[in-house]
Amino acid sequence: MFYELYVAMERMLTPQGHQVLAAVNENNEVAIYKEIPGLIRLPMYSAEEQLGEYPTGNMFSKSMKILMRNRSYGDTIASNIQAACAYLRKEQVDCVLIHNGGYVGDDLCNQLLTAAYRAGVKKRYMVFHNDFEKNTLQKLRYAGYDKRISKEATGLITVSNYTRNRILASSYITRDIRVIYNGISESNSLSREEKLSNLPGFDASKKNVLMIGNFMEYKGNLNFLKAVAKLVKDGVEDTIFTMIGNVYEQEYFHQCQKLISQEGLTPYVKIYHNILNASEYVDLFDFLVTPSQMDESFGLISAEAMTKGRAVVAFACGGIPEVVTNGRDGFVVTPGDIDGLADGMKVLLEDPEKCKKMGANGRADYLARFTPEIMADQYIDEIMQ
Repeated sequence: MFYELYVAMERMLTPQGHQVLAAVNENNEVAIYKEIPGLIRLPMYSAEEQLGEYPTGNMFSKSMKILMRNRSYGDTIASNIQAACAYLRKEQVDCVLIHNGGYVGDDLCNQLLTAAYRAGVKKRYMVFHNDFEKNTLQKLRYAGYDKRISKEATGLITVSNYTRNRILASSYITRDIRVIYNGISESNSLSREEKLSNLPGFDASKKNVLMIGNFMEYKGNLNFLKAVAKLVKDGVEDTIFTMIGNVYEQEYFHQCQKLISQEGLTPYVKIYHNILNASEYVDLFDFLVTPSQMDESFGLISAEAMTKGRAVVAFACGGIPEVVTNGRDGFVVTPGDIDGLADGMKVLLEDPEKCKKMGANGRADYLARFTPEIMADQYIDEIMQ
């Protein structure tokens, strides 16, 4: 959301006489950032750049390697903070919005917060985009981090009430966390013809259902296939169930392939890998299925389907129920309820008008709640207080 928020805030605040700056670390290669005019590259360097990939091995050897790694990286941390401090003071920055990947998150984001604190920046916000489940020992492990964040940040922001509540329940952070939902850009860089050329065998004469998600257990690809198997047994015809995603967990992908073979789903299922900007393809399909089992801090792909006016059938995982309204934008069912997932899909397949109506509702809800302008407006309200 860094890019979307910057573009919207720059457009809204510049006419009011404010200057909005976008900065990343020196060697950040995220492609979309290169589209930001005047992007600032701070001379800050990660541990991976300086010391190679994160250590592996058994618990003892890994712990020793991490200890040595942290000691070796110490000088770089000090240099990073000093460089960021110098820039913030030079530009007389009044407010920083630091988009961290998640709670604890990225070293460079944490270093930038420390730099802003030391440079005397008046308003210092850490934005957490996700969190991870922590047991008691992990909570204790990060107690020092929580204390530092509570001291150095003047405000905390996250993307859903689900994520907010999980962070507060399993950390020692003393500040409250404001929830500002992500703002989704309407991405339309590909023509229909270009999209179809990237999906060989796509049959527009049939009903088409889409799942987007890399083959990883928590994404629930297997759940989707189990629901498809139930629908096929129930006599669903003239429907193709498409999966777009790369293979991140090879064994899990083999389980999916085995189920397709055992249940005789080959005529009904198509799988595409290496599709860039997969959410752009949603408008080729009748509706989207999101069978994630965990770690959906917001429900981005579901919101992206709503931008295209497509209904969503999803598990009530993480922040998804805050994005998709059950019975209005589609159906949200209990995580792991394969029958419920299949039933929601069947309703939309058998009632095209209802499917279109729910898609239209989703589009309306996107325009009312999840545009970049709405997101930026809430950030501006927060920082201008």
